[in-house]
Amino acid sequence: NPEVRALFEVGQEIEVFSSPEDLHLKIQFYLSRPELRLAMIERAFSRVVPGYGHASRAAKIHAVIKTAAWIGG
Repeated sequence: NPEVRALFEVGQEIEVFSSPEDLHLKIQFYLSRPELRLAMIERAFSRVVPGYGHASRAAKIHAVIKTAAWIGG
């Protein structure tokens, strides 16, 4: 869908499919190429974790609480 394509680079960070047959072909392709599959996983992980990992989320929550405490105090 367009939302996923806006967040990730198709063919580099994720793979997409348009039919069950296309899915089957891509599964076979990536199962026979573990180095490509692992590289794709690492690229997607490095894009997602900095913005959505626990440390990042905790920092954002802390900033909101700190701002709210300052406004209310």
